[in-house]
Amino acid sequence: MAEIKFPEAVPGAMPEHAGARRPRELCKRLEACGFTARQAADLAARLEGIQAVRTGWSLTEIESLLFLRWLVGHGRLGDVLTETS
Repeated sequence: MAEIKFPEAVPGAMPEHAGARRPRELCKRLEACGFTARQAADLAARLEGIQAVRTGWSLTEIESLLFLRWLVGHGRLGDVLTETS
């Protein structure tokens, strides 16, 4: 699947300093120290406040959860989830 790239000029776009790159950089550093990709991702998830799961986290899953957290925190997804039919 192709990676989605969002333009930086979009008003209200998720800023880089909002933690968008932090887990990826941390995982690279941990892997360089001998951790497996899954171990590194689990530690990065924990540092982002994401609870552990039995199967562990992947970096893609962490980034997706952080993006969803950002959407909800900025009111871009909350109304959709609370609507009743």
